[in-house]
Amino acid sequence: MKKMKKLKKLLSLCLIAATFVTMLVVPANAASSTIRCYTISSGNTTAYSSASLKTKSGTIYASDELYVVAKSSSYPNSIKVSYPTSSGRKTGWISKSKIVIALTGTTAYATGKMTTYRRASTANTYGYISKGDKVIVIGKRGSYTQVKYPVSNGYKFAWVKTSEIKLAYPI
Repeated sequence: MKKMKKLKKLLSLCLIAATFVTMLVVPANAASSTIRCYTISSGNTTAYSSASLKTKSGTIYASDELYVVAKSSSYPNSIKVSYPTSSGRKTGWISKSKIVIALTGTTAYATGKMTTYRRASTANTYGYISKGDKVIVIGKRGSYTQVKYPVSNGYKFAWVKTSEIKLAYPI
């Protein structure tokens, strides 16, 4: 009887320890780091099977919303994205320049609500930036500025009219 109680206690402790270790290894909000975006170009983009961008594996259409999956350590200008197909989502590698116009940015905070767009035009809205959101300014193209901003399940790369930017830069 005592052996059975000790065994139950030991199993309970093992279960608690396993649960704790899982919480440390797998973040509770792993999906929150997802970056959603569209390609900069309104034309089709070739997807490749590897980060070397040599073997074509598919076509990303201008209307496809992408999810950034990974960055390559061997090829720093290549990123892995997930994109929709008729048979579900598929992954492929593209050049980073297909979705961002610069590699670094400046942090700022939104001082008012701003409409965002898929590309550097007002053809398709993509959402909005809320007052107080932490925004990364990526770069400018014409009268538009590309930004990274938070959304409920991660982040978006999008465009705002430069003339309508309402940002405060930290000192």
